Amino acid sequence: MNWIERLHRWTIEFLLFLGTYFVISGFIRYPANGLWSVFVAHTLSALLNGHIFALFAHDLFWFSFYKDRKSFIYYIENIRGRLQRKNPSCVCEVLIFGSLVRGNFKASSDLDIRYIANDGIWNALCTATWVFFERVHALLAGFPIDIYMFRNRDEMEKKIDFKNEKPVCVYYHGSKLRRMMPDTVSFENFKLIFLSSSMGSDS
Repeated sequence: MNWIERLHRWTIEFLLFLGTYFVISGFIRYPANGLWSVFVAHTLSALLNGHIFALFAHDLFWFSFYKDRKSFIYYIENIRGRLQRKNPSCVCEVLIFGSLVRGNFKASSDLDIRYIANDGIWNALCTATWVFFERVHALLAGFPIDIYMFRNRDEMEKKIDFKNEKPVCVYYHGSKLRRMMPDTVSFENFKLIFLSSSMGSDS
């Protein structure tokens, strides 16, 4: 996470702490109420922000609910649908990276997806909120997602191997990323290639 996404996470954790403290203080006294509130808030925050099913897919792949290409495409199309319905101006572009793009998808793969914020702190905070709700949605759906928010090319280059990965564009708004990264693959073209047998087996 960059510092804005960390700030967003800490804010959510603080709000969870306040809510938990208010609820349990009626029957647990100080200082135990504070300690329990910290524990509950941190645990909930880790669950909501922790990519739990992505960890399952890597380490307990037999537990994963999404092991085939069609189910991945179906979930990505749901993400696209949510973005296209709301059309958030805070989000510059949503890109897919990782094993799906490199052509070595297998049953233990997760979805590496990155939301790039438009310029400005407010846009970055709003994009971080979008990312948070997508994490929650993936948690409820049991989907193995690895999702973060970036603000610029420098942040992306620290985490992504552009030499071996050409990103797939899932959503686009504005012109910032075209200046920052002109070479992307359309989702439609990626979908056709990904669903074909030419990209290898799913074992």
